[in-house]
Amino acid sequence: MSKLEAIGHQAATNLVNLIAEARADIQAAWDGCIAESQHQETKPKLDLSFAITLDLDKSSADYTLTFGVRHKLSVTAPIPDWTQATLPLDTPAPPATVTLPT
Repeated sequence: MSKLEAIGHQAATNLVNLIAEARADIQAAWDGCIAESQHQETKPKLDLSFAITLDLDKSSADYTLTFGVRHKLSVTAPIPDWTQATLPLDTPAPPATVTLPT
């Protein structure tokens, strides 16, 4: 068996063990993801990632399982054309102050 095959077999075993160890936390994240998606009216997405990091100097491998709900906020806006002068109508007016006689 090659080193890579051995790493792959160890990774499979470690993935099963890590999921079993974190089962309650993963299920809580899963349930929270569904609840949040219903609240936000979005599709539920749970990030479950497994990574293998090889330290070739120490001849060791780290197997990592991460999970959680990813939140993403974004805004789309036009890019200003800096070659065009800003017209007074394009600039928001300052807030108005109203004074009532008493």
